[in-house]
Amino acid sequence: MTGDNFNRYRISTNFTVLKIGIVILLFSVVFFFIKEVRNETFNYNSIAGLAIAGLTLTAIFYYISTRKRIDYDDIKQKLYIVDEKKQTEIEVPVENIDKIYISAFGRGGDTSYVIVYRDYNNQKNKVRLYPIFNDNSIKTIKADAKHKNPNLIIKNWSIGWNEFFE
Repeated sequence: MTGDNFNRYRISTNFTVLKIGIVILLFSVVFFFIKEVRNETFNYNSIAGLAIAGLTLTAIFYYISTRKRIDYDDIKQKLYIVDEKKQTEIEVPVENIDKIYISAFGRGGDTSYVIVYRDYNNQKNKVRLYPIFNDNSIKTIKADAKHKNPNLIIKNWSIGWNEFFE
């Protein structure tokens, strides 16, 4: 919540459990690497496997750490896209949302969403929403956006070019 806006709440996950799991796995990779070096049992395959595992885990950690936070105000009916690294915030009225796709690229059994919206310059942008586990705020957003923008396109499953190039 920010200042005087008590109706605003976070709808995107912060990946806490996943981050902790990745850190534990990264420590395990380092531990096994040190164990291999100390025992002098390392070979090309073991070093290559540990390096690939370490790089993959680091890339995943970087990806989830750079996701934008998304808040919603159900009274003002606005999305807030917050980039905590750049300390910027974009305010998107629900009537500026053109499309909401359930993305094929989710996390496990969960889904993610691609939200296509128009900014204040009427330029198309998109943001990927990874909702909080067992939170149904996306239903509220869909209903509010459909009410304010009857041309809203909602797809319950999406795979293909629109995942990357909207």
